[in-house]
Order: sequence, then C-alpha cells, then structure tokens
Amino acid sequence: MNRVSLGCVGLLCVLSGCSSHPPLSNGNVATARAPVFLGQMPRRFSIATADAPVALTEFSRQADLQVLFDYRQLTGLRTHPIEGQWEPLYALNDMLKDSGLVFVWVNERTLAISPAPSHP
Repeated sequence: MNRVSLGCVGLLCVLSGCSSHPPLSNGNVATARAPVFLGQMPRRFSIATADAPVALTEFSRQADLQVLFDYRQLTGLRTHPIEGQWEPLYALNDMLKDSGLVFVWVNERTLAISPAPSHP
C-alpha cells in the first residue's frame, strides 16, 4: 500500500495499482464531478467486511481509482462486503451504506472519503 501525506489537508492518499442496481439513495454519493467514474464498465469486486481503511485500500486497487482518506479518522469504522460484478460507483455506495462515511470527488479519478457531517 502506497500512502502519500497531503500536508495541511491531513488526508492520506491510497494509490490503486455489473449488474443493475437500484438508484443511489443513501446520500453517500456526490456525482457532480464524476463523468469518468459514472461511465466505468462493471468490474469484479471481492471485498470482505473490514475496517474502513483496509476495505477502501482494496476498493482503490480493484476499481483502479485513487481514494483519499485519513487513516486514523476511519480506523474502527466498518464497511459492507462487496462481491461480484459492479459498476464502481454502485460498489462504493453499497460498501459505505450505513457506515457513517461519505465520499466527494476530488477530480475525475480521485475520491475523498470522510465521516459524514453530524447534524445537530
């Protein structure tokens, strides 16, 4: 696993070496800057339930995308397993469902994962 510190941003960069699903509805997805990702072909995913940093590192590798996250902030949070042919957007959305994590686009090939903002 390759990690590069992004300085004051405080994120770690993990460099990555379908069937139809219902519309995205759990609020994990930010699609405004995602033209390349949304058009990706389904890929084979095999990611077990795991601590979020471990699962997201594996997602990055299998999706061939960059994923940014703060390792310490996500340690202890669990993700859902993903198995089978998925479009990466749907795979990540299902993986993060009810985990307390959300993602936003940094650019067309890079996502940033963080805890969902709390609402008072």
